[in-house]
Amino acid sequence: MPPNTFAIIFFALSLLVVTPAFFTWGWMTKIALVEWGHWLGLGGIAFAAISMLLRKPPLSHALLYLAGSFFFFMPLADIMRRDVPSTDGTRLLEAFFPDKIPLAHVVTIPFEKSGVGLPIDFYSGLPADSPRPLVIMVYGGSWTKGQRTDLAELNYFLANAGFNVAAVTYRLAPETHFPGPVDDVVAATKFLLDTPSSWNIDPGRVYFMGRSAGGQIAEISALAMLKTGRPVKGIIGLYAPADLIWGVETTNPWQIINGEISIGTYIGVPLQDKTRDVYKAASPVFQVDQQTPRHLLVHGTGDELVSVYHTRSLAARLRELGRPVEVEELRWATHGFDYFYQSPNSVFLRKRILRFLAAD
Repeated sequence: MPPNTFAIIFFALSLLVVTPAFFTWGWMTKIALVEWGHWLGLGGIAFAAISMLLRKPPLSHALLYLAGSFFFFMPLADIMRRDVPSTDGTRLLEAFFPDKIPLAHVVTIPFEKSGVGLPIDFYSGLPADSPRPLVIMVYGGSWTKGQRTDLAELNYFLANAGFNVAAVTYRLAPETHFPGPVDDVVAATKFLLDTPSSWNIDPGRVYFMGRSAGGQIAEISALAMLKTGRPVKGIIGLYAPADLIWGVETTNPWQIINGEISIGTYIGVPLQDKTRDVYKAASPVFQVDQQTPRHLLVHGTGDELVSVYHTRSLAARLRELGRPVEVEELRWATHGFDYFYQSPNSVFLRKRILRFLAAD
């Protein structure tokens, strides 16, 4: 490949970091470029230095490499300016030499609801010499796909940090509709809490966490638990939809996920005047109240699948109610940014979650 072509491709890829993705392949490519672009940025600086030293290829190529490297380093710069301290004060080194993925003891617990198998992967918190807090982990997947083993690295991490993690299973749409998945998560949680000593659980410290569609399910499940008198200490939502009505009404055909289709499939009926209350019942922004526990909401402002509007609107509603909420907007991150366990945004996310959980 001619050097000038390589420089142009390098610069064009860097633009994906700061521009919207309009196709699934573009979004998936953008995740990799945003999360690991700093390595490409290092390469671009090296090529630019070589170009300037050798004067061949032309200086314009060096400028393309430098400009592309600037864009590739922008996500890392955003993370480094944030206030979650590193364990050793070397956040820059962590970006290039992150910790290895930890391991923890995990067992699959059989669980059934109405004759349907909904197994639970239970990650035992360390040390196991006393009851540990419980984190209910709910996977995403537009309510139509996904499984409890998705992105399990965070579960191992939390278990090593002293938290029991229950990665639950729920029925998917269109085989079931709202509130079916919520009922499944609530039932699984109650199953574990009915015999907390069997799983070394501290029933007074239960948290719900979910990604994307799983964040919506986790939120409504936590609120349902509260209504039954069960304590919930906190809710963590990662790039989760909070206003399903807005999600349908603002759908555009060119978006990667068509909200009218995905949300409609989950709810089971189209949004109309007579079904509006069902959509409200599934929307966290309409369901939180003065008893709602504290929240940590994390969202990438570059999210093309679930708009950051959802997190902003839920946070605004919680503040109106006087409820504690912590919000982290990651300037360049897109949907599913934590797919890569060792990327800078994921390292930051884990520290931020631990800080939230350790506050109790």
